[in-house]
Amino acid sequence: MKSKKLSLFIVIAFLLCAALSANAQDGTDKNTAPFEDQSRFAFVPTQIVSVATVEELYAAVNNPSNVGNQIVLAPGVYLLSVNDSNGVARPNGGRLEFQENMSLQGVVGDRGAVVIDAANLPAGSFTSAPPVPLTAAIRMGRGTNSIEWLTASNAVNGASNIETDLVSATTNIRVAHVA
Repeated sequence: MKSKKLSLFIVIAFLLCAALSANAQDGTDKNTAPFEDQSRFAFVPTQIVSVATVEELYAAVNNPSNVGNQIVLAPGVYLLSVNDSNGVARPNGGRLEFQENMSLQGVVGDRGAVVIDAANLPAGSFTSAPPVPLTAAIRMGRGTNSIEWLTASNAVNGASNIETDLVSATTNIRVAHVA
């Protein structure tokens, strides 16, 4: 009886190994490609918006015509601030608040290549209307939003670096490969 159980176990193990090997050869084994996007949302961004400076980042995120778009950041440090380079107050106290179905992506495979730094945002930038008394430097939650492949840091005066407290009828979020 023991030899039949052992034989059955060996056959099952062999079949499992063969199936995994076939998946790896045809590229369908997602575990063999750790930087490949494994769970894209069902929506396709209307447009890819490339940015390389903090001013371009604010312009892209705050532009209502970027609803549904993906913002792709070039490598660098994006230092958030209350005012723009001309001293004009930024919307939302300098926080980044996503439009509906907007996504933000850094450099795929290197989450340290893009840094969104909130060190210059004072406590007043993080106040929000009730029921959220204190919020984050990056806010998402309108429709389907995602943040991938970047580092968010230094929101020392806020509740966190990233928060999902924006209100929408239906909310789907993805935060992946983010430090």
